[in-house]
Amino acid sequence: MNDRGEGFDPGLDDAGLLEAVVGHYRAALAEALTVTGWLAEHGITHGEVVETFGLGWSDRTLGLSMPIGARVAGRELRGRLQTLGVLRETGHEQFRGCLVVPVRDELGRVVQCYGQRVQRPQRRRDGETPGEMLWLQGPTSTPSTGIWHRQALAEPEVIVADSILDGLVWWSAGYRNVLAPGGPGGLPAELPDLLIEAGVTRVLLAQARTPAGEATAGVLSAALAAQGLACFRVVFPHGCDVSFVAVDGNDPTAVLGGRLRAAQWLGDGPAPSRQQTVTGDGPTTPPPSRAGHGPRPLPAAPGPRLDRPAEPVVDSASSTNTLTSTPTASASPIPSVGPAPAGRDVEVEGGELRVVIRPLLWRVRGLDRVTGSGSLRVNVSVRHVPVDGADDGRFHLDVVDLFSARARQLFLKAAVMELGTDTERLRRDLGRVLLACEDRVLDLQAQAQTPTPATPAMTPVEEQDALALLRDPELLERIGTDVAALGVVGEVDNALIAYLAATSRLLDTPLAVVVQSGSAAGKSTLTDAVLSLMPDEQRHAVSAMTGQSLFYLGETEL
Repeated sequence: MNDRGEGFDPGLDDAGLLEAVVGHYRAALAEALTVTGWLAEHGITHGEVVETFGLGWSDRTLGLSMPIGARVAGRELRGRLQTLGVLRETGHEQFRGCLVVPVRDELGRVVQCYGQRVQRPQRRRDGETPGEMLWLQGPTSTPSTGIWHRQALAEPEVIVADSILDGLVWWSAGYRNVLAPGGPGGLPAELPDLLIEAGVTRVLLAQARTPAGEATAGVLSAALAAQGLACFRVVFPHGCDVSFVAVDGNDPTAVLGGRLRAAQWLGDGPAPSRQQTVTGDGPTTPPPSRAGHGPRPLPAAPGPRLDRPAEPVVDSASSTNTLTSTPTASASPIPSVGPAPAGRDVEVEGGELRVVIRPLLWRVRGLDRVTGSGSLRVNVSVRHVPVDGADDGRFHLDVVDLFSARARQLFLKAAVMELGTDTERLRRDLGRVLLACEDRVLDLQAQAQTPTPATPAMTPVEEQDALALLRDPELLERIGTDVAALGVVGEVDNALIAYLAATSRLLDTPLAVVVQSGSAAGKSTLTDAVLSLMPDEQRHAVSAMTGQSLFYLGETEL
């Protein structure tokens, strides 16, 4: 056995054996720099995530950490791990090539494991391709009803993430009151009762903006609202999840905080006030998270630790403490009455900008065609937000120059007649839409003026793969194999010479190649195959040219 497998004692019970497996994966992650880079690419950058949640990495060495299968102890251990679902019937690891996150119960025992695919999945012997998310599937493993990060129930407001990976992104950004499904069957049916019993009053649903995510959020909101819990929907761009938003922004804490503050109220009537009246000494400090002894953490990312309870403000006129709640999820209050500030509820999809200021939905098209600063002529439509999937069909659509007071006045007059909305309210909303459109136009103009880098930056994972290829002692043989896979057979030497000549473009004195052969012998096929292995930004194909044409090329064209 190696040093990772010292904990695999045949006398361990099932809980202890799962703990030993988790410890092995945790030790493997300490040596996997590629996985650390993958975590950063998905928005998980805080240094305490790995140790707090016991993250691990299945590097296919679990079998090497146990007695060999020819011994009785080795056979018994492997049989028990198959029963627990850690090993498949073929003997392969269930989570091979996956980031592994243990799911613990209220006593801290491992009851389930979540695997997130990192490496490209391989086909099994039965022809099935493993999915992106895996769970323990053994008969004794927890089948479905679990909660990951139950410590979040200590807060009055919780974020319900779509998956454990999404929960890690929220936690890494500083929002510690997040929970996620702890099994393949999703969240338990008794979740509303658990939330009420724990004293939770608000729930922020943070499912992805996909058909599946919207369906999940709809089911959850209906079940929670039936128990009197206030539900809000965290809105992401269409087709995106929290990982995309966190990585796309420069400051994940600020970006995700803005999404939380702009969360949409899912109930009827105005959103509930965030003022709570409590008696006694205020809220109870949440218990600290269980920290494991895992591999060295990721580089710590800056950001607030929002795990402190709000300070109560004593009302001098009463003996009751009035608590201005600032939950860890929101960092600042969700508005209870009226629309969110401009920009908080803006979405962009393609050439369309959407602004939801309940009860109205605004759509603006044509912002990408605005070139000057003296006019903002766009296509504007406004309609009521559908309630429970039902649309009353009333809307107003027109082409408006938003910089023209007369044009705005005519638009408002017609919209009031169509929608029956208060004129002053509609005027304020149109002002917010105008500010959002100005911001979007400025962003588009800044993007147009930003030069595109000639050479795309490599991600940490791509850099590790490139270094592994460069250090491969069989690099030349791999080049020949790759060219042959492109349909060029029997030209290994010529292909290798052409590849080396093309790679010499990086030298101060690059080489040149002239391919000579008879007609229809495959000169172009060989050249095209080799060039297809070069970066797109460093290829310039010319099928025919004259000597005079060189005078018309720029200095850096060739």
